[in-house]
Order: sequence, then structure tokens, then C-alpha cells
Amino acid sequence: MKCTFGLTLRFFIVILALIPAACWVLEEKTDIKFHPLKWVILALGTICTLHAVYDCLHDVLFKKINNTTQGKSDAVMFAEELCGTARCWGLLWSMISIAVVLLALFGVVMLEGKCKLI
Repeated sequence: MKCTFGLTLRFFIVILALIPAACWVLEEKTDIKFHPLKWVILALGTICTLHAVYDCLHDVLFKKINNTTQGKSDAVMFAEELCGTARCWGLLWSMISIAVVLLALFGVVMLEGKCKLI
């Protein structure tokens, strides 16, 4: 079972690496107005930033963060080293990650040229 899982995981990693490579080749070899590589990278970045928001909220607000079977979360260890509670640190990290996502979305809109605020 472990061998099958490892081979399947490697297969999906290779497939996921080939998607941006194929988009890059498509952009270089053809004269299209649609830029698939830009949208693939934008989708991957969006997924990563939204996972950061989800991870902060899930670890701190929606499950037990100091569980003996699962271990301590990073918010618990951070609160032990400094001050405050783990929920306060998790909420602060969640607000920071949401602000970064909103700032990135604002940057995408400004770089696209659709909005003329500045």
C-alpha cells in the first residue's frame, strides 16, 4: 500500500509540474491573446494564500489546539514562548493573512489596468 501511495503521489507531482510547463510552451510557440501561464500561476498563488487563511482559522478556532494526541499547534508554542493566548495569536495571524490576500487581489486589479485609483 505504501508503494502505491508513493507512486501515485509522484505521478500527481509530475502532472502538476507539467501544467505550468505546458502553458509556458503554449505561450511561446503560439500567438494567442489569452495567457494561460499567468492564470495558472494566479490560481496556484490564490490556492496557497487561501490555504494559509484556512489553516490559521482551522488550527485556532475550529479544533482543539492543545491536544495530547495531535500535539501542540504553532500558536500554542508561540504563546508559551512569548505572551498572550494561542487563540489571540491565531486570530492575529488570520487577520494578517486575510489582509495579505486582499492586498494581493488589489495588486492584481491595479496591475491588470482595470482600475485607475493611483
